[in-house]
Amino acid sequence: MSEQKQSQRHQSRIKALCALYNSEIASTGIENALQNFAECEEYDLNVTDYADTLAGGVMEHGTELEDIIGVNLDIDWVLERLTVIDRIILKIAVYEMKYSDDVPVAVAINEAVELAKEYSGADSPKFINGVLGSVVKNPENNIS
Repeated sequence: MSEQKQSQRHQSRIKALCALYNSEIASTGIENALQNFAECEEYDLNVTDYADTLAGGVMEHGTELEDIIGVNLDIDWVLERLTVIDRIILKIAVYEMKYSDDVPVAVAINEAVELAKEYSGADSPKFINGVLGSVVKNPENNIS
């Protein structure tokens, strides 16, 4: 994958994260949240399609993604205890690992860790990496 495409994909993940966060916090539909970001001049229009795919996929498969994440959390954690940002980052990564044939699992994990470094707390990157590592190792998740 070219460096430009990687950068566009990263920007798409940021846009999807922001739209999903906005949708959850403001209780607006994902379509409205995505439209708000599409109209924002700071976003490159080339990232729109993949961001829409990610956000739409996370919304469509949300319950399944949360189930996968939930069973792979440490015994002391439950999904509801996660911050909204961490939960959304995990859902984006699991969606990519399970449904995006052109995104290697290692890339999905690395991107999730990078999003956590940019948008979440100091402990989140390590936590997200650990959860996603468990997701990959669990054969019930059908991720390879």
